[in-house]
Amino acid sequence: MSGLRRRLLPFLETVSQSSSTRDMWILTLGNSIGQIALLATMPFASRLYSPADYGMLALYSSILLTGVSLSGLAYHQAIPIPSREGDGTALFILSIIIEVVLVALFSFLFVVSRPFFKGIQPTGGISFWLFPIGILWAGMYKIITSWCTREKRFSELALSKVIQGIMSSFVTLGMGLAFLRPLGLIAGYMISQGMGVIYLLIKTFSWRQLKAASPERLRYVAATYRRFPLYNTWSDLMNTLSSQLTPLILTSVYDAQVTGYFALSFQVINLPMFFIGMAVRQVFFQQASRAVHNGTLAELTRSTFRRLFCIGFVPFFLLTLLGPQIFSFLFGERWYMAGVYTQWIAPWFFIVFCTAPLYSILYILERQRQNTIFQAVILVSRIGALYLGVFCGGAVWSIAIFGVVGLVLWLFLLCWIIHLSGNTVKSMF
Repeated sequence: MSGLRRRLLPFLETVSQSSSTRDMWILTLGNSIGQIALLATMPFASRLYSPADYGMLALYSSILLTGVSLSGLAYHQAIPIPSREGDGTALFILSIIIEVVLVALFSFLFVVSRPFFKGIQPTGGISFWLFPIGILWAGMYKIITSWCTREKRFSELALSKVIQGIMSSFVTLGMGLAFLRPLGLIAGYMISQGMGVIYLLIKTFSWRQLKAASPERLRYVAATYRRFPLYNTWSDLMNTLSSQLTPLILTSVYDAQVTGYFALSFQVINLPMFFIGMAVRQVFFQQASRAVHNGTLAELTRSTFRRLFCIGFVPFFLLTLLGPQIFSFLFGERWYMAGVYTQWIAPWFFIVFCTAPLYSILYILERQRQNTIFQAVILVSRIGALYLGVFCGGAVWSIAIFGVVGLVLWLFLLCWIIHLSGNTVKSMF
C-alpha cells in the first residue's frame, strides 16, 4: 500500500494550484479510482450473483444504514465547524465514544431479540452478528471522514476510497467464485469499510491529540452543538428510512428479485455521486463554513451548482433514455428490468446529484428543525408512493411513482437551498 501511496500522492498534490479546486479533484480522483475498481468488476459480479442475491444485499444494507444514520448522534457533522482546534478534536472523540456505546447497545439488543426471530432469516441466512460489526465500521468511517475534512487531509481520504474499492472488488469476486453467495456481496462491503477506517486512523490521527478531549471540553462541545443530536439525528434517520425502507417494502409486497433489480439500479445510478458528488460535498462543507463569515456563500453555491449540472447532465440523460439497453449490455439480459427502473429514477437522481453536495448549507445556517420536518414529509411520501404503485399495477408502477415523488421533493429542496444561499433560481443558470 505504501507503493500505491508513493505513486498517487505526488500527482494528487499537484492536480491544481487552487486550494479548493485541488481538494475537490484529489477526492474526485480517489473516489473515481475506487469506483472504477468496483465498476470494472460489476459485469462479472452481476453474472456470479443473482438478482435475489443483490436483493439480500439490499436488505442487509437497509438495516445497517439505518443503524449508521445514528452514528455519533450526528455530532460528527459539526466537526469541521469550530474555529478552535481543541473543539474540533473534542467533537471527534465525543462522536467515537457515542458510536462505540451505540454499537454496544445494538449488539445487546440483537442478542436479546434473537429468540423472537427464531426461524426467521431476514438476510438470507446471514448471521445477526454481521449487523453490529457493519454498523461500527460504517459509522466510524463517517466520523473519520468529517475529521479528515476538518484537517484538510483530502489526500489520505482519497486513498482510503481507493483501498475500499479494490478491497470490495477482490472480496466480492473471490467469495462469488467460491460459491459463498450472497455473503460475498455483504463481506465485500463490510471489509472495505473496516480497511478504510484502519487506514485513516493510522494516517490522520495522533493519540497525543487526546489531551484536547478533557471531560470539561467534551461537556462543552456536547452542549454547544446540541442542535445536531436534537435535530440532525432524527432528520438523518428519517432520510435514511425514506430510502432504505424501499428494499424492505419491495421485498414484502413483491419478492427479492424485484428488490435485486432496484438494488443494482440504485448502485449504478449512484456512481456519479460516488465519483464526484461526495468529493464536492466534503470540500464544499469546508469551504462554505468559511464563506458564511466572509460573505461569499452565494457565489460559492452558484459556481458549485453550475459545475455539477454540467458534469451530471449527459450521464443521467443517457440512463433515462437508454437504461434497459445499457443494463442488458453491461450486466446481462436478466438485468433488463433494472434498466427500466433506472429510467424512472434517473431524473430524480440528477437533481440529487446537483443538490446533495450543497446540503451542508442547512447545517451551517442551523436549519435543523426545518430540515427534520422536510425529511418527515419525504419519508411519508416515499412510503405512500411505493404502496400506491401496488394498487396501480405492480413493481414498475411503484418505482415510477417513487421516482416522480422523489423528483418533486428534491426540486423543492434545491429551491430552498438556493434561497438560503442568497441566490435566486434564475441566477443559478
